[in-house]
Amino acid sequence: MSRLTFHDKGTTRSGLTRIWAILNGDIELGNVSWFANWRRYTFSPLPGRTFDAECLTEITWFLGKVTNEHNRTTEFEQ
Repeated sequence: MSRLTFHDKGTTRSGLTRIWAILNGDIELGNVSWFANWRRYTFSPLPGRTFDAECLTEITWFLGKVTNEHNRTTEFEQ
């Protein structure tokens, strides 16, 4: 059972990539955003947040999903 929700916060200023807040109930844990140096979405936790293996697995799954979707979309734009 998922304890996390991924709230779409819209696009970055450039409009090229998206940002999501990761929430556990009403507590924000951090953000997912594009990291250009690695050419993939990454997770940036907020200070003082703690994660177990289940949370990290779910975050990892989400990162893979949105990175793959981004790469499929931009592949057709090149």
